[in-house]
Amino acid sequence: SRAGDRVAVMLATQPPQIVMRELTADSAGVRELLEQLPRPTANADWPRAVGDAWNLLRDYGQAPRRDVIAITDRQKLGWADPATLAQWQSLGRRFQAQRDARKDDPSFAAPAVWAVTLGEAKPGPNLRLAPLQTSRTVAGVGQRLRFTTALHWENLEDSRPPKRIQATIGDETKQLSRPTRLEGASGRFALTFDHRFTALGVPLVSIVVEPDEGQDVLPADNRQDLAIEVVQELPVLLIDGDKQVSAESATFHLTKAFADPADKAKVSFIVPRVVTHFDFDPESMLAKASPPPRAVVLADVPHLTEPQLAGLTRFVEAGGGLLIFIGLRAEQTYYNEQLYRGGKGLLPARLDGMEAAKPDRAVSIDVKRFLHPALELFREEPNCTLGQAGYTRWWKATAETHGRGTPVALLTNDDPWLIEKTHGQGRVILSTLPMDRSWDGHLPKTWEFPVLAHELVFALADVRSGGFNLSPGQALRLQPAGALPTSITLLKPDGKASTRTATAWPFL
Repeated sequence: SRAGDRVAVMLATQPPQIVMRELTADSAGVRELLEQLPRPTANADWPRAVGDAWNLLRDYGQAPRRDVIAITDRQKLGWADPATLAQWQSLGRRFQAQRDARKDDPSFAAPAVWAVTLGEAKPGPNLRLAPLQTSRTVAGVGQRLRFTTALHWENLEDSRPPKRIQATIGDETKQLSRPTRLEGASGRFALTFDHRFTALGVPLVSIVVEPDEGQDVLPADNRQDLAIEVVQELPVLLIDGDKQVSAESATFHLTKAFADPADKAKVSFIVPRVVTHFDFDPESMLAKASPPPRAVVLADVPHLTEPQLAGLTRFVEAGGGLLIFIGLRAEQTYYNEQLYRGGKGLLPARLDGMEAAKPDRAVSIDVKRFLHPALELFREEPNCTLGQAGYTRWWKATAETHGRGTPVALLTNDDPWLIEKTHGQGRVILSTLPMDRSWDGHLPKTWEFPVLAHELVFALADVRSGGFNLSPGQALRLQPAGALPTSITLLKPDGKASTRTATAWPFL
């Protein structure tokens, strides 16, 4: 810092901590504070920290030059993992909108964002596998899933390929194609394989790379695992915003997309139950339902009663999935005050009102900027019709950083179409376009609509798989079906076993 510079200090934790709240020119005091900070632990939330720093400089900074300096240790989680990359995209759009709105204001100076990386400059040679990914970790019996990962190499001095790359699905083993040579000191080789699951259960899908001699100094990243839940059916509760369910009501096209279970010509693993919002009873339809729904759809519901909202909130917090789509019936004030609640409620974003455009200024869905794994197959489809229709009406919504809502699909004018957030153990997706024939009514007319409906519901049902696949720092949460055991044995990644006594359920 130079003479006259003012500085604030923030820790990029979850949530970020402002340890020096006011911009100060006391550089000696800042240095002393830095020396007294505890050693950082846990996971970082970089987009939110940078967003908070930007807001601080925007609101209280006075200098013509303002800088946000992010000091990072190269840890991918919280910086460059898929969820964080989507948060960066959202933050970048917000920054750009603020710059554009105040471009004629001479008192406003947009902060510059810098990244300073600490750590070893050049580690030894290493082969590693990227995280194993698929569009969803819940599949129906007989369904085929595509898995993707990549072989990365760094700091190599020769071009020898690894000895083998092997995928294991349950008891089945597949040898994957290797590159004939590893070009350059660093590089990447994409790996893709398909598998059809034929039996109920939770098979483990693993991929392992076996390096040649002298190619690897870090064997811990040579393996990736993913558990897949294979189900016979997926019960879903559809709550219709109309007074009665009919061919014109909000759930009609979704129900057709999932198909009638009695219709043998259309096989669907999703088993829908449809009720109006007047008839929705959370106690019998969620808490005591047998089997309970894996996901709930709020289909253009105007509002909920207090008991209905409380029951739905408990369902999501316990690990349920919720899809909300809104149209003409949705009451903006209720959604913002009761469902959004300043970012603390179920709704992933604040509703700013319904937008209308003339036909020559209609917006469409931007397929090329889909950011959710459930939407990957549409982005790669050359004949996808989702982005061909124009919409003259849609809801405008703002996903604020502190609300943890992340836009995962956009319209061509940069407004969000799909916004996602986690809430408790569950997940919520908001669609700013209705999924019925109201307004422009284009979505149900596309040939991809049944596939889209299935992918979104399967993605929301994924949260129940949180007991199988964990993010770093996430607690293992067990709630066994049937009789509850008194002890649990954990087999750790290092091969050591640990037996615990379960004193309460769920077991954490």
